[in-house]
Amino acid sequence: MTNSLGTYTPTDTLSIKSGNAPPSKISEELLQIFRSQFQILTPYVVLPPNVTAKDLQSHQPWLYRMITIVASSNEHPQQVESGKCFLSEVSTAVSLSLS
Repeated sequence: MTNSLGTYTPTDTLSIKSGNAPPSKISEELLQIFRSQFQILTPYVVLPPNVTAKDLQSHQPWLYRMITIVASSNEHPQQVESGKCFLSEVSTAVSLSLS
């Protein structure tokens, strides 16, 4: 959801924190926010204009998660918690792959 300024005001960022996908409309809004506000800061993240949130979620789930976390910057406490959760999952995945 967006507020009158056009910035994201999530109503359910818990779904992002827990690793579940937010509803598709919110996912697309988050992807648009990332493209318009943050992609310039990450030239190494190349997102063709035709790539949808659903495409990312299916083919590059970790990139998708990071984009939704970064784009949720208006909800800082939830963003921090989502980031911690994500880093924990990445650490676990790396540990398991090294075992």
